[in-house]
Parts: sequence; C-alpha cells; structure tokens
Amino acid sequence: MSTQKTGTKKMAMLAPVLLAAAAVLAGNASAAEGVDVKMQPLHFGGLQEFGMIHSGLLGSTPIKLMKDEWIDHFGTFLVQEALINDRLQLQGGLGGIFEFPKPEKSGEEFGGSQYKLFYIGPSIAKAMYHFGGMEGNFSLGGGMFPYRYNPDANDLGDYLFRANPYPTSFMTGGNGGLTVIGDQFTVMQGFQGSMHMGNLNVDMILATETGLPPLYDWSLGIVADYKIADGLLDLGAGVNFKRLIQVKSEKTSVEELENSYFVKNGVTYSGQQAYYSHPATFLSGQADKAFAKNTPADSAIGNALMVKSVALAAIANDSLKKGGPWLDSTGRVPGAKYYTPAGIMLMARASLDFKKIIGSDAFSDQDLRLYGEIAVLGTHNYPIFYEKMSERMPIMLGFNFPTFHLLDLVAVQWEYFNSPNLNNTYTLGEKNWTIPYLPEDSHFSQKEWNDLTKKDNYAWSIVMKKRFLGAMTANAQVARDHLRTIGTDWFYGSRFEPNEVLHKSSSWYWMFQLGWNI
Repeated sequence: MSTQKTGTKKMAMLAPVLLAAAAVLAGNASAAEGVDVKMQPLHFGGLQEFGMIHSGLLGSTPIKLMKDEWIDHFGTFLVQEALINDRLQLQGGLGGIFEFPKPEKSGEEFGGSQYKLFYIGPSIAKAMYHFGGMEGNFSLGGGMFPYRYNPDANDLGDYLFRANPYPTSFMTGGNGGLTVIGDQFTVMQGFQGSMHMGNLNVDMILATETGLPPLYDWSLGIVADYKIADGLLDLGAGVNFKRLIQVKSEKTSVEELENSYFVKNGVTYSGQQAYYSHPATFLSGQADKAFAKNTPADSAIGNALMVKSVALAAIANDSLKKGGPWLDSTGRVPGAKYYTPAGIMLMARASLDFKKIIGSDAFSDQDLRLYGEIAVLGTHNYPIFYEKMSERMPIMLGFNFPTFHLLDLVAVQWEYFNSPNLNNTYTLGEKNWTIPYLPEDSHFSQKEWNDLTKKDNYAWSIVMKKRFLGAMTANAQVARDHLRTIGTDWFYGSRFEPNEVLHKSSSWYWMFQLGWNI
C-alpha cells in the first residue's frame, strides 16, 4: 500500500469516486453487444484491533527496549466484483489502516510520532479469465492480490512468499497489510495461473518485488497441493525462484567491497570490516565480565575469543582500508565474489484432519487438524554468513484444538528456526547489501557478540476466532512470532522495523480484534 500522511477525509472522498468509476465501467460493458455482466454485491467491512507488546526491541539507533507498548489499529475496506460472460472475473477494492508509528516520541516537525498514519491503497485489483467458465480447470490473470497457500498457517508458516533467502529474513504476525490478526497472506503484484484437476491444485505466480529493495525484480513461484481421502490428508509443496528476472543486475548483486567475500592465504574473508571490528570492540570491553563465572576456564574462553577477534580486526583494518594492500584501484579485492539476494526457496507441508476419521458433527470446521510446514530459505551456501542450509530451515508444527462450536478456531503453533544471523532487513534496505545485519548495540550481545541469535530459535502462537451475528468476528492472539511494527525512523519498503520486534523466545504480545464485514 502507498503511504500518505492524511486524514479520514481522503477515504471519504476516494470511495464515491471509485464506486462511480465502477458503475460507469459496468454500464459501458453492459451496453456492449453480447456481453453478460453480473455485478456481485458490494462487500465492505472494518476492524478495530488493539493489544500490548509485553517486551521487545525497536531497531532504531541506538536500539531501544520496548516494555508494555500499546498497539492500536483501525481499518476499513470495500470490494466490488463483476463476472463477465461467466468467464472473466474482475475484482477491485480499496482499503485503509490508521495507526501511529513506533517508538512514540514527541516532535512538532516531521520525525516525531504524534501524527496518525493512514495507509490507503488497493485491497485487491485483479482480473482472472476462467477457461471453460467459472467451473473450468484452468484460469489465468493478474493484478494486485492477496495470496496464501497454507490454509492452516493462522500465524506461523506460509514461508515461501513471506521470506527472503539472503539475508535470511521473514515476517509473521501480520504481513499482507498492516494489521496483526487475520493478515497471514502476502500481497502479490503480477500474474497468476491456476490449474484444478480432481484433488490436484497447482498455482504459478510471476510476481514483481514491491516490498524490499532492489525493487521490481521478478520472482517465479510454483505451489501444488494434493488431497487424499476427501481431505483426510493434505500434502503441499512449492518452489520460489526469488529474483529470477533481475531488472538491473548491478542493483541485485552489488559489486562493492562490503558485499564481497574472497580468499587470502587460504582463509576466506568478508569485505565488510564491521564483521571483525564489532565483535572485537564488544569483547574487548565485555569478555571478562561476560565469561567470568568465578572459574579461570570461563575467563580463558572469553580472553581467547577477544584475542582472536582483535587479531582479525587488525588484519581487516590494515588490508581493507583505503589504499590497503588487498585492494586494487577500484577499491575492491581482485578475484572477489559477491553476495546476492536472489536464490531458490523450497517448501513442503502436510495436514491431517482427524474429523474425517471420527465423523462427528460435534466439531467446528477447523477442529482437530494436525499440520506442519518446513521451508528452505535459499538452497545455495555462501562462505562466512550462509554456510549451512539447515540454518535457513524454519520448521512449524500446529494443532487446532476441539471447540465443539463454542469457537470457530483455537490454533496452537510452534516453530523452530536455528539461524546464526538476526532476522533483519537493514543492510538490504540501506545499501542493497546481502550480508546480514552486524550489530554494534549491546542489546544484541550479552555473553558473546551477537549471541541473541541463540535466544530467538523458538516461536509460538495461540489464535482464537469466533464469528457471531452473521457479520461480526472476535479474534484474539497471544504470540512470540516475527512481528514488525511501523517504525518512526524507517522509510524503505513498507516502513516496517528492520529487526523483528520480539527479539528473543521469552518476548511476547497479546492482541484482540473486533471485525465486521458483509
């Protein structure tokens, strides 16, 4: 969605204009000879969402700790659909979200947070042609549309289009738009082809990059699922060729010293000096305190790490500084190779519906489903930062507990992701570098440099939903997922924080949402 600092009047002015334009187009289409236009009822709705982040980090400079931070969102939308000759399906919608950026800080001029952000834009704008009619097996179209391939990913999961391979990063706890609950999809801009043959469904999506720089690269995703025994078992798999078609390859693979790696004297080095200087600085001041546990052995470990880090930092500083012996006239190392955010991502998922075995009407539609998903966020290994594929593999398991129609859903999900890097997009957003974020701030490092990456391996989520009075929904969520908030200091992408807010496994939030739609 585009970002505008505006008020509610903007929405009030735009909605009638869009509806009038839709009416004119429908009228013109109906007037054409041989065209059968069926206008579907106008869908509209809204939501009020609020909750509290119990503890977390805000990725500003310097890093700020967040404690019992209040979150409040209001959103509204309208969607119109038309069916032409029972084959061409047209959808168009407009939506908006009100919220305040984080952290909250005073400022009469631009830079403070005491103003309301209004994100307004298309909630969907899509045209699909269904070969053989709406009940046909093939369809083809495109536009801007929400997409979700895992119906059980109520919060965690659905990684294939919500992630980036290098630097390895992804987002859950709100992703497709700017709310937290019920937003577990990805907004795609591009083209979609679908095939439905019996129990087999296949989607192919060619989408342009609109979230993180470098913008406009095209990615090709293919997702398939197959249902067995009337849905008792649902199997799915997919691949995403991230940035397969690069609009400007020099932006996608930046040939700068900081984004390079190379071999010298049999040792592989990074061209980014911060990789050596930041741990050396931290350990020089913290090694004795961090490792001292009243035993000489612990202190010896800290001192050994400090000595090694300081030595590597000295080599990098002498050799990689301007005019250093490893650099040529262009300021790069001859024979160096460069990291790129392009890569191949894989996904496999499965779900088992125990209701198909029990065969009772006592359960809600989503009850008694056991499911899981695993992904590979980049099949290629790079030296130094991305050496093991297993460190780019999130694993999600979930179960929907029986509610016996008291609620529509009670889903509990768990995730394991053992990455040696922070789930952070800062370097890609600032410089188009594909190296991970290398922290200076001590909030990321306590015993060892960057050891927070050992404390964020587990995520969890509890989601509860209930629809009532035909048009109202009440949703609640308690989670330690990969939530990002809209930041005061960030302007790339959708202004989300570079680092996930819930920085360790003990961080969590609660959120409640009341929605209405017809």
